Amino acid sequence: MNEIINNEQCHDLLVYFHRPNDLKHLKYAEVFNQYNWSYQQPQRQCYTIHIESINKTVYLVKNKDQNSSITRIEMIPIMAGEIWYLRLILLNVPVDSFEEALHGDRTFQLAAIALGIVKDKSECLLCYQEASQYSTPPQLRALFVLLTIQGFPTHIIFDEPSNIHLKQMMFQDYLYNNNHSVQIAYNELLNDLSHRFLEENHTLADYGLPEPETLTTELQREKIKYNREE
Repeated sequence: MNEIINNEQCHDLLVYFHRPNDLKHLKYAEVFNQYNWSYQQPQRQCYTIHIESINKTVYLVKNKDQNSSITRIEMIPIMAGEIWYLRLILLNVPVDSFEEALHGDRTFQLAAIALGIVKDKSECLLCYQEASQYSTPPQLRALFVLLTIQGFPTHIIFDEPSNIHLKQMMFQDYLYNNNHSVQIAYNELLNDLSHRFLEENHTLADYGLPEPETLTTELQREKIKYNREE
């Protein structure tokens, strides 16, 4: 997402986020079904939009023939993770920024679930619950990565407070190996998931998952181990 802002280029999404107030009720595809933009001011009536983040001014003008215009957001594979969920939100809800698209949640996946756009979370949860009855922690970690890259809303496993026991099943072996330090075991879980995602040419950040802390020294390990007691 940062690339859209940092490359100093104007994109449809930036124009959409900065659309005038009387178009705020329109969803992404609805705006560009009715309007198009350019850097040059047209001869007919238009909206003038200045985008401060890239210091550029563009002009939004109504299409002459709206009946013949059909706007679609570029297809994104479900394995793309957070971008795929952002696309779903843009298709279904008017928003003014990435922050508003999150709707107070930490990730676009969680926001899409909360908004009711993603409805197959029960299938994902049932699959994991069934596997947890006979699978080892490494096997559950492999399943979690598989479900995630296939586009299932696995944040219901990782972030839902009522399902914290399901997440803990993925690092039971690390708990045993680290004197039951939850913080160290959790960090080891993130390290393991990070490596598994990298093997599939993805990262934790692609799916809105936290990055592990780097434990380069024994002192750092001890700080994490006893942090909960401070």
